[in-house]
Amino acid sequence: VMTTVDRASKIVMNLLSFSGHRSEGMQPDLIPECLDNVLSLTESQLKKHNINVIKNYRNVRPAVFDRAEIQQVFLNMIINARDAMFDTGGTLEIDLYEKKNDIIIEISDTGTGIRKEHLSKIFEPFHTTKGPLGGSKISGTGLGLFVSYNIIKNYNGDISVSSPGKDGKQGTTFTISLPAAEASVRHEKKPEPSSGHAVRPLKILIIDDETDIGATLIKMLSYEGHSVEFSNNGEKGLQIAVEGSFDVIFCDYIMPGISGEKVLQELRKAKPASKVVMITGQLAAGNITGAAGFIRKPFDFSKIKDLLQSLFS
Repeated sequence: VMTTVDRASKIVMNLLSFSGHRSEGMQPDLIPECLDNVLSLTESQLKKHNINVIKNYRNVRPAVFDRAEIQQVFLNMIINARDAMFDTGGTLEIDLYEKKNDIIIEISDTGTGIRKEHLSKIFEPFHTTKGPLGGSKISGTGLGLFVSYNIIKNYNGDISVSSPGKDGKQGTTFTISLPAAEASVRHEKKPEPSSGHAVRPLKILIIDDETDIGATLIKMLSYEGHSVEFSNNGEKGLQIAVEGSFDVIFCDYIMPGISGEKVLQELRKAKPASKVVMITGQLAAGNITGAAGFIRKPFDFSKIKDLLQSLFS
């Protein structure tokens, strides 16, 4: 059950990333993570069509890109590979390596391939080898590769296609190159979980309009020895927080009525010493000014424990 829930959690986060409405912009990031995010979203479709995935990842430096955009490129590539093997199945092979100062991503399939007359036009807008225009029963808009091409070019990278594909075998290979980040730019590793020592008993307030989440946190935090109060709306929660004395306040970011952001702003005025932790599904939550920390939905309880240890150990 926990494995399934964890996988569902990752899929939700990947879908939020793909939505792109809260883009985190250009920054040094890790390509293997982006590739794996896309593969986790397409895993069931690939299995359904008997497509085996082979990953040949070598250690590579970060590159500078917008994660939502680069994952959209990878998704386009993988969906095209799936469509090429839609009826017959086959192998999707992803090679990742460095060549001089470039990160190289090769995405190869063993599908039907692309006819020679189409290769020179494959990145043109509205040119498609799918649907009625391409003689395929799978529909296509002819925009996926055009958009991907322009995204990669915007990063001073390059994208090309060859068919026959890898090692001259049947199928197609798309090759993407991106400049590696400068040697002085390093992708910051996420902090390791804390030692696991229990913190002292705390007085905690939870403000969240989802009562199921509140009830679960009350049980788990109480089991750890903490004293917990709960409010299912921002107005009442703010009143309790101002009138009481709490070591930490967990507050949902999006709520009807007074939002979590408004609660945080009011507490900064009334109780500037309060430690307020935002609970949110927003990708840009790390930019919430004045919060002592944030927990991104969906989460497991270990994230709560790690955060409390970092705040109070």
